[in-house]
This record gives sequence, C-alpha cells and structure tokens, in this order.
Amino acid sequence: MSSLSASETNQDLPSRAPYHASIRRDVVVIGGGSSGAYAAVKLHRMGKSVAVIERLDAFGGHTSSYHVPGSNITIDYGVQGYGDEEIIRRHFASFDLPLDQLPLSETGFGISSYLDFRNGQILPNFTYSRDLIGFARQSGRYPYLYWSTRLPTPVPADFTLPFKDFLEKYGIEDTAYNMFYNLEGFGDLLSQTTLYVLKYFNREYLAVLRPDFQGALVTSRRYNQELYVKSQELLGDNAFVDSRVISATRNRSGVTLVVQSPRGLILVTAKKLLVSMPPLLSNMAPLGLDSAETSLFSKFKPTGWYVGLVHASGLPLGFAYQNTRPDTKHNIPQLPALYQMSPTQIRDIYLVRYGSPVNTPDDVIKADIIKTFNRVRAVVLGKRADSLESAKLLVYSSHWPFNLHVAPREIATGFYNKLDDLQGQKSTWYTGAAVISHATGALWNFTDHLVDRMFES
Repeated sequence: MSSLSASETNQDLPSRAPYHASIRRDVVVIGGGSSGAYAAVKLHRMGKSVAVIERLDAFGGHTSSYHVPGSNITIDYGVQGYGDEEIIRRHFASFDLPLDQLPLSETGFGISSYLDFRNGQILPNFTYSRDLIGFARQSGRYPYLYWSTRLPTPVPADFTLPFKDFLEKYGIEDTAYNMFYNLEGFGDLLSQTTLYVLKYFNREYLAVLRPDFQGALVTSRRYNQELYVKSQELLGDNAFVDSRVISATRNRSGVTLVVQSPRGLILVTAKKLLVSMPPLLSNMAPLGLDSAETSLFSKFKPTGWYVGLVHASGLPLGFAYQNTRPDTKHNIPQLPALYQMSPTQIRDIYLVRYGSPVNTPDDVIKADIIKTFNRVRAVVLGKRADSLESAKLLVYSSHWPFNLHVAPREIATGFYNKLDDLQGQKSTWYTGAAVISHATGALWNFTDHLVDRMFES
C-alpha cells in the first residue's frame, strides 16, 4: 500500500483488496465517543441502519470507569458528571439508567489542600474567588455558542482575545484560578483564545457551579461507562471497535470506506457519513480530503488531558491535594503537570488528572504522575512516608487530542463558518467537541438536531 499514490489509496483500494465482509448501511459513524454513540443510538431508533467505527476497544470517548477487584464498585475517573439538561435526563432514562443530582461539594473530591507540587510546599492560607457572576454576565451575551458552530460576521472582538486579556477587560481576574481548575485539559488557560472558554464554560456548566443550584447529574450507580456499554450492546455487530478507516471515497451519492478491523478488511458502503472523531488532519487524511478540507483541518491544534487512578497508602482520610503555585500570576501551575490528587470512595485510591499543552508520551506522563504523587505525600507525611511503598498507577487513560483550537486570526477570518459549510458536502457531516463544545448537553443537543438535518428532504 505504501507504493500507491494518495489518489490511488483513496479511490482504487476498494476494488483491489480482499475483504472479510462487505456491508451497506444508511449511515456510517466514525467515532464511538459521546457524540458518535449518541448519534448512532438515535439513528438506530429512527429505523436507520448504522455502523460505528471506533479505534478503541469500547465506546465511551472521555468516559473512563474502573471496576474495583473483588467488589461491585466502580470508580469514574474520566467524565464525572453532567449538566441538568433535558436531553441528558432523557437519554439516560431511555436505557433505564437512574441519575442523582449532587452539589459539587458532595461529589467525593475531598477537602482541598493547596500545595506547590514541584516541592510539596503547603500554602496554608490560600483562598480564591468562586464568584463567576461577572463571567456569566459576559457569557450570556452569546447564547448561540451553545447550539451553533457558526459565528457572526464580523466575529466579536472578545472571541479572539487571549483569555488573560478578557479577564482583565471585564475586571474578573480573580476568577482565573477557579476557571483553570474547571477547564482542565485546556492547556495554558491564560493564553487560550477566549472563544473556547466561552464555548465550554457555557450556561450548562455555569448552572452546575451556582451556589443556589441543585448540582450536577451523576449516575446512581456511579458508573458512567454503563451508558456506552448499553449503547454498544444495542448496536451489536454494527459496532466495529478496535477498528479504523484506512481509505475512503466520498461524493454526493454516498461514501465507501475500507475499514481495518480485528475481523479483517471490511468494505462499508453508506448513504451518509457522520464524523465525530477529533478532526485533526492525521485522523481525517484517510477520508480522501480535497484541498479545502485539508486547509481547514490542518489548522486545528490540540492540547492534552490525561487521567488515572493511583493506589497509595498513608495520606489523611478525605483530603484532596491541588497544585498551586505561589510564584505565578493567579497561582496557576505551569503545564505539563499534575493538576490534583483526589480521594475516591475507596480508601487509598486517588483520582489523578494531568495536563499538557503538547502531545506528551504516555510513559513520560505516567512516570511524572507517580514521581509527583510520592513527592507530595512525602511532604504531607514527613518521615512516616519513608516506610511506605511507592504509589502505584492502577489505571490510566490518555485524552489527547483534547480541546482542538485554531489561531485567533483563523477565527476572525471565518474558520468556523467555513467548517459549518462542510456539513453535508460529499455526503459527510460533522459533530463532536471540536465542532460545538465539550459540555455534554450542548454536544448531544447539537448532534440530535444534526441527525435530523441529515434526513431532511
């Protein structure tokens, strides 16, 4: 295959290769994460034939759950909860999955202690503002960001500001530390373009954080992955996991994909294609992009978010540890670094979350997580830590690429309207966090309406 030209790879391979199977579907979905799984379930219930191509071994995207050995307890270490949106309640209810609503103070992250994770220095009197009213006032000026990819022309100047300038402009700099920890995975938040903060920190997210609100929705069984287990079961053999598209042809009449799966090569012919995977150029290239598509997708740059569970003994019960720098503006730590160490419902098992502005090898991140955890524990416990075994990483998940973004000049010159103009071209449609938002309610609402649009006369 390496000897074929790009055009041959995407146009001639389907007629040349020996296929394990050849299938026809109304829609093929690439990506079994939050938006892709939602879309596939909706299509199935609409009576449409659908296939999902997912590169990982299970649906779920940023959702990660760990089964504690020898028990029926699960610990969610990716997505933790959801905004109180009707579409979220309805989708979980459709699978008979009960939800609870809890204030954030009761979601199990413990009593926070603030330390400089570089050296374990404790900041005993550290405080920060939790008042987001000023930010919410500005966010409320742009309600369309919740449901639309398209931006006005001209693009509002605030959208292209570095977030530090936006905070200063509206006199809300005291919210920076709070927002940094509510936007884990966004890389260098103060340098991040404001549009992306507004899209994620939307009405849904802000409502959960309000002191007078009832809180986030969480699954009653504390098992977020169950939604995706049931979604995958519903689709049965039409869920192709551990699979990836290696070539494609797309035109106004439909699409043909060659899929590498554990079963062998599969030829998939469909009337429509829905792309829900992160649209980095490296992911999109096998789809046989034209020059306009290549130009757009090549502009996306991601950040990294990494999560896991650590087993470590000795720390005081019920305390969480948050990385806080005494020598930086707004006390925000410099990435790459561990954000925090939080207790779970099982003693001596801690949720850890790590951020990086660039793609970082997993081995490097894993080693830094353990090194940092041991360092912090040694300071907290003093000599009592000398006799303890090193912390152990029980489970780990990389959520790179995260927060796909483009340069401010691209936003100002119509990038997102050009992206939206691709909807339906070559029988291809697009959803996912890079298209609308990481917030689940916004993501599912957008996807729900998009699927309806795909079948409008």
